[in-house]
Amino acid sequence: MLSLDGLRHAHSEREREGTLLAGSIMDLDQRASVYYQVFLDSGRNHVFPLIAAHGALWAGGYFSFGMKLGRVLSLPSLLFPKRRQRRLQQLRDFANAFREVNRRVCVDTYTSFHFSASHGDHPEASTLVPAAMLEGLSRVHCARKLGKQLCRIDRRSVFETFFRAEQSAIVGPS
Repeated sequence: MLSLDGLRHAHSEREREGTLLAGSIMDLDQRASVYYQVFLDSGRNHVFPLIAAHGALWAGGYFSFGMKLGRVLSLPSLLFPKRRQRRLQQLRDFANAFREVNRRVCVDTYTSFHFSASHGDHPEASTLVPAAMLEGLSRVHCARKLGKQLCRIDRRSVFETFFRAEQSAIVGPS
């Protein structure tokens, strides 16, 4: 059995992979692909990444539209170029903060899924992935290994666990 240091190293490796795959804050399409692959790897049992993929794809169009709208709405400030530039920069910063949240959630989703597949039964795994997430992922991995689909109630439970955890750990603080 791995030591706690070995477990931390394994978690760091999955996190490094997830970070590379998630790309930069602008790579929303790439993250949608990562999310979708996690969904498929789960045997279609872990629906949180599927919903997150939809969100990433939706956000791409939303941010593009929002930036164009921001430029149009800033036209009355043409006489005040520094103020206009400052406000447009604030809008870009705001959009980038949301993109960064999406990137961090992607990394965390990838990391927790793949780490738990290999090490979720380790007695100290909950020092790296919240126990509730590990419990849900354990059900996902068990169903996947058996080639079974979790019932709708179980899929929803895993989704809600992940949604709440990500809101609490990443989205809310950001």
